[in-house]
Amino acid sequence: MSTEDSGNAEARIQELIRERNGLRAELQEMKATVTELTDAVEAEKVKLAPAVEAAKAEAGARLQELEGQLRKSSYRELLTGDKIKSEDMDEIMEYLDYQYGKVAAPEGGERPEFKDWYGEARKSNKVLRAAMRTSVRDAADAEGAAPVEVEQPQAKAATRAPLPKAKVEGAPADSGRSVDLSKLKLGTAEWTAAKDALRQQVFRPRA
Repeated sequence: MSTEDSGNAEARIQELIRERNGLRAELQEMKATVTELTDAVEAEKVKLAPAVEAAKAEAGARLQELEGQLRKSSYRELLTGDKIKSEDMDEIMEYLDYQYGKVAAPEGGERPEFKDWYGEARKSNKVLRAAMRTSVRDAADAEGAAPVEVEQPQAKAATRAPLPKAKVEGAPADSGRSVDLSKLKLGTAEWTAAKDALRQQVFRPRA
């Protein structure tokens, strides 16, 4: 979207916000008028009743009209932010008004505000998504995407160096055990060591 388009959208949103604030102020004034009329009926029921009832009916109709305008102003602000085309806006607003009207409060809870409901609808409602620009729709999808969990590589188990093999030594000279030379291979280191050990045992001087 160009900078000019972005600026126009932002200006339109600000205009809608001012319009909404004006409607809210008028709505509060109308509610105060209804309250005053109700009090007047209680004070002078007989004399003023017909005139007050007519005024109340007119005020009630105006109150509903203001509430509808305020609601549509909120819709228009959200739709403008999502770059909905102006020629499609009235039709989309009527559709959203109908869909939101079917939303019931959860058991033990409160009915969601329209803005909160719209935040979820823009990610799943086919009619609303079809009216969005592709870039806005992609952004809405990105907002609702679950974060991807990256599997952390497991640390490799430390490999232990093989223990050195024990060196075979010849039989000790004073092992105290008799050695059978017939079981050893002639000429090997073991045979020579055993032979020396046996000689020492035989010729060891006695105490």
